[in-house]
Amino acid sequence: MTQFCLQLFNPSKQLRPLIRNYWRLESPAAGFTSRHDFMAIDGGSGWLFVLDGEVTFHTGKCAYGSFSDASTLHSNYLIGAEQAKAIGIRFKPGAQSLFCRRPTWHEGQDHVPLELANIDSRKLCQTLKSTSIWSEQASMLDSWLIDCLATHSHGNKNILPVVESIVKAQAPLSSEELSSISGMSQRQLQRYFITKVGMIPRNLGVVCRANSSLDYMKTSKAKAIIDIALECGYHDQAHMARDFRRLFGKPPSHFLQTFSPSSECI
Repeated sequence: MTQFCLQLFNPSKQLRPLIRNYWRLESPAAGFTSRHDFMAIDGGSGWLFVLDGEVTFHTGKCAYGSFSDASTLHSNYLIGAEQAKAIGIRFKPGAQSLFCRRPTWHEGQDHVPLELANIDSRKLCQTLKSTSIWSEQASMLDSWLIDCLATHSHGNKNILPVVESIVKAQAPLSSEELSSISGMSQRQLQRYFITKVGMIPRNLGVVCRANSSLDYMKTSKAKAIIDIALECGYHDQAHMARDFRRLFGKPPSHFLQTFSPSSECI
C-alpha cells in the first residue's frame, strides 16, 4: 500500500465562512491506496490542482491540471495516487458559485477542467509548484480566491441564507419554509439552487441529515440503528438505509461497526 501524506489547512479568516478547508496530498511512490473517508460527501464541492503525477478517485482520474470535483451527490473515494502532488479547496455548500461566473459542473461528469468555467488557474498551478512550504501555498490560495471573489461574487449571495438554514436544520425543509426564507417560488428556487449549488434544496437537506447521523454515531453510545434513525430525524430504519446507500454506497450498519473517531476526511 502506498504511503502518503494528507494535510489540512484553514483558509484566511475572510474566507472561512465560505471554505471548509484546504488540503494537500503527497504520494512519493507509485502504487495503490484506498481512503474511503477522503472527500466525504457534505453538500459542498471542491477544486483540485494536480501539480505532479496522477490522482485516481472513485469518479475518475485526474492528471496534471486543475479540476472541479462535481460529485456533490455521492462520496468520492480516493483509490489511487501515483507519485502525486495535489492541492485542493473544499467549499462549503453553495459557496463555490461566488468564485466563478458559471457553474463548474456538467451533467454526467464528475471532474471538469476549471478552464471550462472560464477560470484561469494555470499561473496558480505554477506558483503552487514553486514552493513546498504548506503555509506559503495556503497563502497563495487565499490571495487567488480573494481575487476571484471580488471579480465574480456579485448577484449570488442571496442563496447563502437558504443554504445556511438547511445546514442549521440538518434536514430537508418544507417548500413553505424555503419560500419564506428565499422569497422565491418552489420552482424558481429549485432552478436557482441547481445553478448555484449543484443540487435541489431537498437533496442538500438529505446530505446534511446523513452527515449529522454519522457524527451522532461517533459521539453517541446508541448501538441500535433504529434508535439512531429516529434520533436523527428519519421516519424509520428503512428510510435511513435508503439514504445511506444512495449517498455513501453502504448501509448505516457498516459505519456503526467500522467508524474510527480518528479517521480524517476533507
